[in-house]
Amino acid sequence: MFIKLIINDKKKFIIMNFTVLPKNLPIPKQDGACDHLLNTKITDISLPTQDGNFLKLNRTDTFRLVIYCYPMTGHPKRPLPDNWDNIPGARGCTPQTCSFRDLYDQIIVQNAVPIGLSTQSVEDLKEMTERLQIPYDVVSVQQLFFALALKLPTFSIG
Repeated sequence: MFIKLIINDKKKFIIMNFTVLPKNLPIPKQDGACDHLLNTKITDISLPTQDGNFLKLNRTDTFRLVIYCYPMTGHPKRPLPDNWDNIPGARGCTPQTCSFRDLYDQIIVQNAVPIGLSTQSVEDLKEMTERLQIPYDVVSVQQLFFALALKLPTFSIG
C-alpha cells in the first residue's frame, strides 16, 4: 500500500503497511485494569456496525461472541496520531483484526463469532472492513458508551 506525499513540490512515495509492527514497541503491563471483566454481563446496548446496522451485544443466541476492543485501525490515507507507537498496546490493531479474519473459519466452527469494537466512525470501519476483507461485524464505539459501561481502560490522544 503506497501513499503519495508532496513535499516542496517533490513527489515521494512511502509505504504504509499497518499489518507489520515496528520493532521496539512498548509492551503493555498487566495492571489489573480489566480484572473485573471476568464473568461480567454485557450491558444491554446496541452499537452501529460498519454497514450502519445496529448489533445488540447482550444476546441469548446459541453462539458465543468473541469481542475484542481496539482504539483504531490505520487508514491508508491518514498518518497515525503523533506518538502512537509510544503508547503501550496502541499499535497492533490492524494485525489483531487480520488475525481474527484469518482465523474466522476456525472460530465459527467452535460456535463463536468474532466482533470487533473500535472507537472509529462507521465510515472508517466500512472502509477498513472492505479493504481488509473482514467477514464479520466491527462496531463503532466512538462515543465510548460501551467502554464506560464496562469500565474499560482508555487513553486520549492529543
